[in-house]
Amino acid sequence: MQQTLTELAPQATFYRTGGEEFTVLLPETTMAEAKSIAAACQQRLQTLVLHTEDKQTFGLSSSMGVTVKTAGDTEVMDVFRRADHFLYHSKRNGRNQITTDDDAIAALD
Repeated sequence: MQQTLTELAPQATFYRTGGEEFTVLLPETTMAEAKSIAAACQQRLQTLVLHTEDKQTFGLSSSMGVTVKTAGDTEVMDVFRRADHFLYHSKRNGRNQITTDDDAIAALD
């Protein structure tokens, strides 16, 4: 992930927020750019083949929630909560998906 982010979005900050959850902050990035970066990261993760010590192989998938700061956000946690909500929407709806503000609005219609 870090290598992909360095190539695509050098301004990104990537860190672990818990268990199997990670956060990427993309300052000065539009929703379209963020979606493109998320899709590229997801694609790269899917191409990895990992090996266990006993020679078994496995792949990775990723569920993501993508959002941007809006005028209605009064604190940074508003953005994090929304992204977390979208992440869990991706997990509940089949995993290995990216859910964004646009997707959430469409689901409500």
